[in-house]
Amino acid sequence: IRGLGEPFPFSFSTRLESGELQAELQIPQEDRELADMKLKFTNLRGKVSFNLPMRDRDNNVVEVFQADRIQWKNLHADNTHLSITYDRNGIYGSFYGKAYAGDVNGAFNVYLDDSYTWDGWIAATKINSGPVTKLLFPEYFPIDGTVTGKIVATGDGDELYQGDAEFLNDGHGRFEIAALNDLINELPKP
Repeated sequence: IRGLGEPFPFSFSTRLESGELQAELQIPQEDRELADMKLKFTNLRGKVSFNLPMRDRDNNVVEVFQADRIQWKNLHADNTHLSITYDRNGIYGSFYGKAYAGDVNGAFNVYLDDSYTWDGWIAATKINSGPVTKLLFPEYFPIDGTVTGKIVATGDGDELYQGDAEFLNDGHGRFEIAALNDLINELPKP
C-alpha cells in the first residue's frame, strides 16, 4: 500500500460451512509523516478488522488507530485514539486525545445516500486556550484561560444544514477580538 512501508501482519478465522470470514490486520508501530498535510504521527499503531457476510451497522470493516502524539503544524494532541467503522450504509467514526491540559473528543457519521448526508460533533474540555489561539489566530482572536466547548453540525455533500457552537471560559482568563480594534479606532470620537 503506497506510503505505508511494510505489509501488515494479519490473522483470520473462517467457518467455511457457514460462509463466515473474520480477519484482522495489525498496523505495526512506527512514526509516520504526511508532509503535504503537515501531519505527523508519533508511535502510530492499530488494527483493521473485517468480516463477511456484511452486517448492518456493525463491524464489517473497523479501523482502530492509536498514536502517542499527533501533530498538525504546531498543534498537537497526545494519547490519541481513532476508530472508524464502515458498512453498506455509511462510515462512522469516533476520536479522543489529550491536548493542552484537557481532553478533545468527538464523533462523525457519513451516510452513503444520494447526497452523502453527514453529522458530527467535537468537544473540548478544560483546554488551556492560550497556546492554541496564539498558534491559530495570533493577531485576531486571543483567548487566555481554560475553555470548554463543543460544536455540533449536520449537512450533506453540498451544504451545511445546521451548526451549533457552545463555548465556556472555565477559569480566569481574557477574551479579546483583536480583529475589531481597527474598526473601533475608526469610529467617530464623541
